[in-house]
Amino acid sequence: MAIADILINNHYLNNSGTDEESGNTMTPSGAVYSTTAKLGSHSMFFDGVNDITSQNASTNLDETSEFAFVCWFKPDTVQEAYADIMGIRVATSSPSDTSQGIGLTMIRYNSTAATLQYFVKNTAGASRSLMTSNGYKDDLWHLLIVGRDSSNQLRINIDNGTEDLTGGIVAGSWWENGDFFKIGAFHSGGFRFKGYIDNVLTLSAWPSSAEIAEIWYGGAGQEFDGANLQIFRRRMEGY
Repeated sequence: MAIADILINNHYLNNSGTDEESGNTMTPSGAVYSTTAKLGSHSMFFDGVNDITSQNASTNLDETSEFAFVCWFKPDTVQEAYADIMGIRVATSSPSDTSQGIGLTMIRYNSTAATLQYFVKNTAGASRSLMTSNGYKDDLWHLLIVGRDSSNQLRINIDNGTEDLTGGIVAGSWWENGDFFKIGAFHSGGFRFKGYIDNVLTLSAWPSSAEIAEIWYGGAGQEFDGANLQIFRRRMEGY
């Protein structure tokens, strides 16, 4: 399959929060569009203080099955002790940290451990986390893919396999229909990411290695012929 076959939401963030796939618009609060972009004309900048962007989670996304969240991110070299890049929170609560609430699915900086931490707590309260070995606080663009595979395992893929991690099984619902998908922070209480986020995708399945490479070399769920693949590869020089 190609990315287009499993694409649910597609936010280019080219000076707009429009969802090019399903019409599920992202609404920024404080975050601003910037011409510092990985793909296209703009990305979204988060100041690490009070910025957040949210949308209603797509009803096409099954909270009990496999999925993936995708984005390009360019982090500032200084982050809060905990700084959330993206995730879904339960609509009926605003947990102040991962020990509160249920139905949490998020990826965050854990600056104390100098790593990225992917944390899940399902609606029954079962939780697992998966941590990268690199902190990625380097002011460079990185491709981040997190999600759940067909075996209910947590998955992280950074930069087309620079890190490709699997660990921890959590069955059941990871959130509830109607919960809010957020980038730049997990909720309104804090833990704000500082840096740029671009080209946010939601997928209905964990992508294959070929599909991850498709995003890496071009992004946005595009299918390539030989000519435009070479164009996108030149755009990705330095990775």
